[in-house]
Amino acid sequence: MFMGANRKDRAIARRTFLGFAAVFTTAGVVGTITTDNAKARAAFDEALAEWVASGEAVDESASAFSAAQTDAIAAAAEASTVIEVTNAEMLQDSATLDALRASLDALVAAGLLTIAAPGEVTATTTAPDPRSTPDVPEGREAQLAQAQSLTEDTAHLTETADTSEQSTSELEAATTAALADIDAVVASAAAHGAAVEVPSLASQETKDAYAAAVAALGDPAAGSASQRIGAYQQSWTAVQDSQAAAEAAQARGNSGGGDDGVQPTYINGILIVNKTYRLPSWYGNGLTGDTLAAF
Repeated sequence: MFMGANRKDRAIARRTFLGFAAVFTTAGVVGTITTDNAKARAAFDEALAEWVASGEAVDESASAFSAAQTDAIAAAAEASTVIEVTNAEMLQDSATLDALRASLDALVAAGLLTIAAPGEVTATTTAPDPRSTPDVPEGREAQLAQAQSLTEDTAHLTETADTSEQSTSELEAATTAALADIDAVVASAAAHGAAVEVPSLASQETKDAYAAAVAALGDPAAGSASQRIGAYQQSWTAVQDSQAAAEAAQARGNSGGGDDGVQPTYINGILIVNKTYRLPSWYGNGLTGDTLAAF
């Protein structure tokens, strides 16, 4: 009787144990599946966050390059105009003009620029490829696959952002170099203008204008570099023209023959007699006593 009871108890115990084992096994499998699903979703979320951040970096770097390109266009326009208007003979050191040409070439290359004419510059613009944030895929395998794809895209976007940042740095450096070379040309013009001997027979008006133009070379508020250089060179041309006219008039006066030698008469800078024919020697300068008394 005792032995029979033991066999029955053992059978019950065995069935109970197997039941608990089955429950534990099922719970373990379910727990493993749940953990794997959570890991897949976490991997997707992390990959997506990195993808978004790298995309924002691309946009920011593209915006920075665009801003640098705008500055480069302005610098290239001024540099090309300075090169166009500057006479190398009006510089103390013509090598500054050669240096500006070289820096302009570098600026054009770095900024993807095109110079249609002096002062007219355009740029090739680029924009990041359009992107759309992906939705969360259904299922663990799909999430893991999407996470891998996002990771690969992130690497590409990061490389693009890094390249754009490097291009921006190079463009900013090229712009700075071009602006410095423009200043060097202006300084060379100022040095030449201050050192040159102004012709003595040129009118005082042209001399004063030339002196003012030379002084303006050192004053950025007086205009752009090309404007200041242009005014400086034009004022020098006016001085030379005035000198040439005075020399010609002097030569005619010294010749003593023909009506061409007859000069107008001025008193205090005011034209009194505009003689178009030679007056007799006894007539003097052609002025009456009343006219002379008026001055």
